[in-house]
Amino acid sequence: MILIATTPQLLGKIRRFPRSVRDELGRGPDSFTNLSVYAFGLSAIWIPVNTVLLQFRVLDIADEDQKNGMLGAIALVGLVVAAFSQPLMGAISDRTNSRWGKRVPYIVLGNLGLIAVVPLLGMADSFLALMLVIAAIQLFIHVSQGPANALLIDHIPSDKRGAGAGALNLARVVGGGFITVVVMLLMSRSGTGDGPSGWYWASIGLVIAVLAFTTFWTFGSLRPRNGRTDLSEPKNAEPVPRVVDAPGESQAASHDMKGYYWFLAAMAMIVGALTAMQIFALFFIRDKVGLDNPAAGAAALALMIALGAAIAVYPAGKISDRFGRMPVLYGSSIVIAVAAGLLLFVSAIVPLVVLGLFIGIGAAMFLSGGWALITELVPRKNAGRSLGLTAFSTLAGTGLARLSGFGIDALNRQSENLGYDALIIGIVAMLVLSIYPLRQAGIGLTRARAGLS
Repeated sequence: MILIATTPQLLGKIRRFPRSVRDELGRGPDSFTNLSVYAFGLSAIWIPVNTVLLQFRVLDIADEDQKNGMLGAIALVGLVVAAFSQPLMGAISDRTNSRWGKRVPYIVLGNLGLIAVVPLLGMADSFLALMLVIAAIQLFIHVSQGPANALLIDHIPSDKRGAGAGALNLARVVGGGFITVVVMLLMSRSGTGDGPSGWYWASIGLVIAVLAFTTFWTFGSLRPRNGRTDLSEPKNAEPVPRVVDAPGESQAASHDMKGYYWFLAAMAMIVGALTAMQIFALFFIRDKVGLDNPAAGAAALALMIALGAAIAVYPAGKISDRFGRMPVLYGSSIVIAVAAGLLLFVSAIVPLVVLGLFIGIGAAMFLSGGWALITELVPRKNAGRSLGLTAFSTLAGTGLARLSGFGIDALNRQSENLGYDALIIGIVAMLVLSIYPLRQAGIGLTRARAGLS
């Protein structure tokens, strides 16, 4: 009898489910899918370049005991370019109202620039040439990224931004993670020291093809139609109730830049920790784990990180919509810190890739919860410019991570793998310290929701 009674309700939920999915993932400028495709393409080109293709070129031109330092210096110059170009392009897009909309022209322009300059990576045969190519790649990435940062605020109401951030970062994870795995597998067939191989050029061709497809998709799905020149307002212009982190909080719409600045401090710490694990992974696997084919090991690690992130990133966003941003963010720091600390005891590939799964889960929690948080802390009117400030946070965190390459080389010369152990300890410390600025950002979120800014 119970089964008979509940069957109509169950069938009704099943019938309604596809419609709700179409609302979020279907067509139009407010579709999670269309708003996330650009992120897929950018990650599919930048993550393989940053974690695989650049490293192979460094190994071709650098002395063995200088490789970490050279890699860090090249990447740091690129980050300086990114730090200034991203907020500038975000501010320009805030003031643009073309027939293609506010953000789309710059997404297309930046992606076309990337398609032109990424092949130069295979032609660069010196430290200076590699540095200039990476700087150009960073410039064009942020011609796209600066304006695109504001898409979530432009199109998604606040009570769905956790889910929207989850979908956006799922695209980043799949595009960056899984395409990187394919590139690593291709490069595992290639040696070092003799310049770019056919496998190297095949990898470049793959990432360019993916970016070209996503550029075409983004232009077709997000450009205004029917005479409209601005798609910055969501189709539902009515005020949308906000979820709250604590009972009794006001639901008034506002923003809190002080809380945003605290979050940028936390972001610098967490992104720096994740970057350090990312950029030195290939060398860590080769030197400490001792694999003869480190690219294959790095591919397995990247696959597990991407799998963990893909599993967790969208649910983490939905959870932050339902239960608040802060529990998700605190949890991300703790999960990553524990997994990173256990790297001290890793000497084989299997436990390494298992830890990679948890690092991916923690990173996904940070991406979804963090991105949803900052969209509530910044003013909508200047969203592109304000969100562009994340580039300075990224510069601080990833710059420190890359400069640590010189310290790794110095300590490794004193004792075998001492530099990698010191790096891991530093990573754990940064993650633990990030909890305080996260707490301050949470206070700012409470003020914003109470309309007290």
